[in-house]
Amino acid sequence: STVNKYTTLINVSIKYARQILGIYVPNNPCEFIKRLKEPEFQGEVITHEEEERLLKNAIKSKASWITLAIMLGIDCGLRRGEIIKLRRENINFLTSTALLIGTKNGSNRDVGLSPRVIAEMHKLPINIDGRVIHCPSNDNFQHFYSQLQRWTGVKKSFHTTRHTFASRCAMNGWSIAEISAQGGWKNLSVLKRYTYIKA
Repeated sequence: STVNKYTTLINVSIKYARQILGIYVPNNPCEFIKRLKEPEFQGEVITHEEEERLLKNAIKSKASWITLAIMLGIDCGLRRGEIIKLRRENINFLTSTALLIGTKNGSNRDVGLSPRVIAEMHKLPINIDGRVIHCPSNDNFQHFYSQLQRWTGVKKSFHTTRHTFASRCAMNGWSIAEISAQGGWKNLSVLKRYTYIKA
């Protein structure tokens, strides 16, 4: 799907250059490229049993923050990058909310935090750099999550926690607007792919 999107972008750019700007380009190579077949989206969520296994084994990890990271993904719909960048100064423990700065789609957003997330945050030491979790990079995060996958046999990626969040919220009666606001989805067609509801 990424290749198809880039091909479309290049195609539109060349057409704009030729038709609007009057730049001479003998032909548009994108017109000769066959679009790749995109795989049908597989709705995948973390089951309650898998979640229990992940959290039970997370206690053994050297990454004391991995339990909180899983809860932030499943309960609050945060992306991995948002979890790594989350700062303690942007958390309001009185209202159980957090302000996410510079999210993936370029805007800031306020999110609600679940009671167990708040409780887990209180257990962690305060980091000198001001971040909630002491994780230097995405690679470091992935290392500890992969380790947890090996221990538990749960092969689902960390990103699946967002699918789980959206699906559970939908089944618990949240509106599309509420799920979109919490998870930061601006495109409802993308949100629809994330929300996997059983019959």
